Amino acid sequence: MNLSLYTHLFSANGRYYLFNSLTLLFAEISEELYCRLGDGSYADYSEEILNELREQQIIMEKERLYDYYYGRLTQSLRKHFNPNVLSLILVPTTGCNLACPYCFEPKKNPRTMTDETIGDLLDSIKNNVNLKEIRLSWYGGEPLMAFPQIKKIWDGLNQDGMPKIISHSIVTNGVLLDEEKIRFFKEAKLDSMQITLDGAKERHDSLRCFKNGGAGTYNCILANIDKVVEIYPELPLNIRVNIDHENWKDYVTVKKMLAERYPNSKVGAYEGYLRIDNADKTQLCHPSISKKEHLDMIRKFRASGIKESLFPSMTERGCMMQSDNAIIVGPEGEIYKCWNDVSDPDRVTGHIKNPKIGNPSLQLRYMHGCTPFNAECRECGVFPICDGGCCLQRYRNMYEGGNYDVCSPYKDKEKLKEALLNGDFNLDSSKREETAQ
Repeated sequence: MNLSLYTHLFSANGRYYLFNSLTLLFAEISEELYCRLGDGSYADYSEEILNELREQQIIMEKERLYDYYYGRLTQSLRKHFNPNVLSLILVPTTGCNLACPYCFEPKKNPRTMTDETIGDLLDSIKNNVNLKEIRLSWYGGEPLMAFPQIKKIWDGLNQDGMPKIISHSIVTNGVLLDEEKIRFFKEAKLDSMQITLDGAKERHDSLRCFKNGGAGTYNCILANIDKVVEIYPELPLNIRVNIDHENWKDYVTVKKMLAERYPNSKVGAYEGYLRIDNADKTQLCHPSISKKEHLDMIRKFRASGIKESLFPSMTERGCMMQSDNAIIVGPEGEIYKCWNDVSDPDRVTGHIKNPKIGNPSLQLRYMHGCTPFNAECRECGVFPICDGGCCLQRYRNMYEGGNYDVCSPYKDKEKLKEALLNGDFNLDSSKREETAQ
């Protein structure tokens, strides 16, 4: 028998503790058990005690040490290479109605899907004889600028002979939401909407401005959220609040405001840590909040009256970069494998009219070269509560000279210890994953 890879032992103030990152078991234990587990001298325990330690996966047979890791690998392969299900992110336009100073789109030529491209898209789906189900998302640009195209695509996807749509979501800036669009999405059974705020009103309005130089968009977005809550109250509406070191208090302000404005609703805020790259895209730069600083940031939220848990939670997130059955389709039918790649011609991996991979080196590296299934992650004691981090950053580290920290902050034993002892593990510690930057 061996101590599990995921069993962590530590002491504090004369007391002894055990944490298992696979079962999320956290317990105070006796000094005797602490010492015996630490030096492996537990073989003479009674069979009853040994069975309990096995059941809690604190100890296990040597040949089982990597069962969870290989199980996750198998699960990932089964999910990401299932020809019957397609995760389809559609970018009907790269145009936008705002002029955010940090956005890449103004440097590009905004494009919108033509009827011909929509026809090609629908044909490619209908002709895929293996495809049974679609997970559909709308992305941009600002997708609602192409609302007629969205309706046309939706109608096409709901024709006889098309795969079943099993989930339906949108990422929008929220400015163009009106009664017509909300009622359309209610009829289309939209099951998730993400709207991004760049902080509290002052900061948001300084960044998310109309192209005509008009007033900021904060009040407009809140008014449109009001409409969503009134017309489609059962829709989960996720408000992503972009934060960095300079505006983290905005998250506290917005979260409290939303809780007061929309009590007993499905409107909720979550922190979107801005990932601001340096010019070479080799590491994050100021004022980004690094992964190592996430737990420190949660402590600040807690001190400000926000109920955020430090206690770890299991995550089996995965990434579409690793998936053979997940694509982003741009407005000209071009295909990407990462949300961050949209509008970058060097990152196009194919086209809906041509099933042949157009950039095989990039796609194969994405899918197989930067997954969390590697020697380092296999040996990691917090793999179940990390799942490998951002695959794009891992790709940059491996192939483009990057130096990103992709690991969970819980990998630091002292941070894990402090989080466990102050973690409010009775709270729901589940967190939403970033879907867009």
